[in-house]
Amino acid sequence: MDVGPYPLTFLARYVRAAGVRGALELPEPLIGAERAELVRGWLSAGITAEPVPADDDLFAQWIDTVAMLLAVRRSVGRAS
Repeated sequence: MDVGPYPLTFLARYVRAAGVRGALELPEPLIGAERAELVRGWLSAGITAEPVPADDDLFAQWIDTVAMLLAVRRSVGRAS
């Protein structure tokens, strides 16, 4: 889907600020219908019955990790 690391890092910051539920309310959490739908699935999976700020932070860390892996993948792809 060609999702870059920067938009995911931005989304992780938003999750830390507004929570997973807040991010799920964004009209387009990532630009593009397919990307937005993909991320909405992630966000929906991250919602717990009882919202806890630590859960939001853990989910944001996961998004940051995905962004880091994408960045590494891109840099390795350029090196080869």
